[in-house]
Parts: sequence; C-alpha cells; structure tokens
Amino acid sequence: MIKTEVVIIGLNDLTQEVAALYPGKKILVIDERNSAEFSHVLDFKDDLLFGVYQSSLEVAQFESEDYEQMKEFYQMVVSMNETQKQDHRKAIRAKLEKQGIEVIKGRVQIENSQKLSVNYLEQDTTVTFESLVLNTESIEKKEDSNPFVFSLEELLATQLLPEEMIVEVSTLKDLEIAKMFSNFSTKVKVVMTKNVFTEIDHLMFRDSIKESMEESDFEFIDKASIQSIESQGSYGMVEIESVNDKVFPFKKESRKESFSVLLRSFEQVAHDFNFGLEKLAFYERASELIDSSSDVKSQSVYVTPAYVHLAKSLLSDDLKVIRVNADELHYFKLIHEINGGMEFMINKQTQLIESAIFYCYDSLVLRDIVRMLMDHQIPMSYFEKTSLGVSSVMSIFVEIAELFRAEV
Repeated sequence: MIKTEVVIIGLNDLTQEVAALYPGKKILVIDERNSAEFSHVLDFKDDLLFGVYQSSLEVAQFESEDYEQMKEFYQMVVSMNETQKQDHRKAIRAKLEKQGIEVIKGRVQIENSQKLSVNYLEQDTTVTFESLVLNTESIEKKEDSNPFVFSLEELLATQLLPEEMIVEVSTLKDLEIAKMFSNFSTKVKVVMTKNVFTEIDHLMFRDSIKESMEESDFEFIDKASIQSIESQGSYGMVEIESVNDKVFPFKKESRKESFSVLLRSFEQVAHDFNFGLEKLAFYERASELIDSSSDVKSQSVYVTPAYVHLAKSLLSDDLKVIRVNADELHYFKLIHEINGGMEFMINKQTQLIESAIFYCYDSLVLRDIVRMLMDHQIPMSYFEKTSLGVSSVMSIFVEIAELFRAEV
C-alpha cells in the first residue's frame, strides 16, 4: 500500500508544473496505461508530433516534389521522434524522482474518494490519497473499421508517408495535420466540414492564414460533409456532399472519391472514461490548474508559418500598438523570408509587452522569447540600439523598440 497526499494521474509535459502547485505535499505520479483500445489525440504539445511538424517546416523550404526522397526522410523523422519521446518521458520521470516524487506505472481504477488501485504486470497496488489531479490527454473514439480510414496516431504508427490522402477537417488541429503532410509533398485533399478559421482569435491574421492555405497545394472541398465510406478491396470510396455557393440559390452537390488513406476527425472524449471518476467527490484537471495559474494566455496554430498569439489575461488601457510586416525588418530581409508580419501591444508607461502576435518565419522562436520577456517583466527599454548584428533574431526586438520609442 502507498499512502500519499496528492495523486497526479498522467506523466507528460504538464506533470512537473502541476506538482509545483503542491509545495511541501507528498505526491505520487501514476503513468497510467488505461487506453490501449483507443487512439490518443496528438496535438503539437506532443513531442512526437511537434518534432515531425518542425521537420516538415524545414523540408517545405526546399519545395521538393521527390516523393521517394520525402518518404525516406519522413520515416526517419517519425522513428527518431518516437525514440526522443520515450527518452523525454524517462527524463521527466527522473526529474520528478530527483524531487522526491514517486512515479509508478499501471492501469488505474478508483475505488472511492480516498482510495484507488493500480494494476501493473498483474500486480495490484493500493493507493490512499487526499486529493487527485487528472493530467490525462484526450482520446479519439474511433468507430470506423474501414482499413483505409485512420486516426492520426494510427497513421504515424505505420511510419508510411501517403502519396495522396483525404483529410476531414472539423478542427484547427485537422488543418494543421493536413498542412504538415502537404509540407512532406503528400497531395492532400481537404474536406472542410466546419469553418475552423473562425477559431483563430485575431481577425486580420485569420484572413491572411485562410488566404495562404487556400493558395497552397491543397484541394479544398468547402462546406462539405462525408455521407458514406465503403471499402472496395484495394481502396476506399467516400461520398462527399458539399454546398455550391457560387450559384443562387445555393445547391447541394454530391461526389465520390477513391482513396487509399482517409484521415478522419473522430469525436474526442476525455481520457478518463474507465477510471471510475464518478466515485470521487471532487478532483482537479491539470489543464485547468495550469491555465488559472498563468497570467499569460496563448494560442498557437501550427500552419506554415506558424501563427502565435500571447497576451496577458487583463490588458492595460494605455497601450501602443506596433504592427510591422516581415519585409520591413532587417533580420527577415537577410534570410530571404519576408512573408507575414507581427503585432505588439506595449504599455506606454512600463514599456512591457502585454500582447504579441507572430505570423512569420521563426514565429515559434519569437513566441518563446516573448514569453520569457513577459514572465520576467523585461521592458522594451532593455533593447537600446546596439551593435547587435541583424543576423540575430533578437535584432527584431531592437527594431521594434526603436519604432516604439519613435511613436510614443
């Protein structure tokens, strides 16, 4: 039997942050193994998927159409990132154990509001606790048994790069995945069952991203729905219904498409369906704890380039807005990546960044820099004109600081 004060179910990147919210408490982390029959919903916080996405950005710059070469590179990337993911989980566990936090593996079953059991290698361990935090991920409830229909995790597990594929898009994540595979030279047909662009929080950048996506190599089937899917032996056949809004009155049209890979947008359910949570009087969710403890809210959309928006929960009234296109900054001119732009909201009195939006090359690097500036309250006055070379990404902040001082 293990007696503890706080149980955290789930070992991932949030675990350490959650554990830090309980200083002085005895904590047990359970690396749970309850969902073998379901597919995890991978997002770009997942090490495996993020590594594949980053590699897709690199190969997209070369605009290569050599499918065989891309397939070989893709397989190497997926395999390498799976290894890195396992190493990363081991590193998280080692850090927790170094802090005196015990970590065990197993299938969780909650017995009552103070007791649960963990089964691992046919051995049961009883755990008593005072409070419980659920730190598990979402899963996809895959109901389609068609051999040509995949969830994202299933497709990555094959380590095969489809030459052509259909992607059902009903969330921003689906759109991100479609773009990632397109970067690897896959010919992607997108079935838009929902206008996911409305989920992007800034109207001006939303329109830019939509235009960029529509001008890409995708074939968009807009305002569409999947009516039926059949297996024809060596391939699948899907019936797609769409709305033709180029005629009046609008007209519904139906078409059939053959496919070898269809990536569907399955219903997402909480990864706690069989833990017995109903036996608890109260429990916390890790994502809600972390969100409430942070003063900075963020949105990242992993297209090409990535869109990033960081902002304080409460913005001041006395703000100066600085908008600049990438082609106006020396750094981007030097590296010949002049598409996109950025927006800063800077407090006129404190000179602190309160909001920043990036839709340009290196936007993920800029995101991490701005988060550091916001967390440590480093003002724009720090970036005086210096001899800092324009080849450094930090030169962007020197130029933004100059624009800010000139306009305030």
